[in-house]
Amino acid sequence: MVGTPYCMHNINGVNCWGLVAAYYHERGQDVPNYVINRVNAHEIASAFTAAFVSGSHGFEKTDTPQEGDVIVFNSKTRNHCGLFIGGKCLHSTPGSGVILQEIKDVRGFSSHEFWGKACRR
Repeated sequence: MVGTPYCMHNINGVNCWGLVAAYYHERGQDVPNYVINRVNAHEIASAFTAAFVSGSHGFEKTDTPQEGDVIVFNSKTRNHCGLFIGGKCLHSTPGSGVILQEIKDVRGFSSHEFWGKACRR
C-alpha cells in the first residue's frame, strides 16, 4: 500500500478513508464507503467522526491499539484517519500518497484517538 498515490475520489489512488476501507475490505470486514470531494469533504469528515463516536461503524474506542486499528486525527477544522501498523500510522495524504510515519509526526491535528473493530475485542 505504501506508495499508492493520493486521490480524493479513490479512482487512481486512495484518500485517507479509502485506505482504511480497502484495508478492511481486503480482510472481509464491511465498513461504509464515503465519496469525498472538495465540496463535501468537511461534511463527510464530521459524519465519519460522529459515526465512530456513536459506534455505528462497529468500532470501539481503545487505549490499547492493535495492528490495523483506525487512528482518527482531529482538529477544529478538519479530520483525518489512518491505520495503526507496526506502532506507526499508515495514511494517505495529498502530495505524499500512502506513507508510513510516526504518529507524532502527523502534523496539523490537535489530538488523535484509536478505534478497533468491536468483533476483534
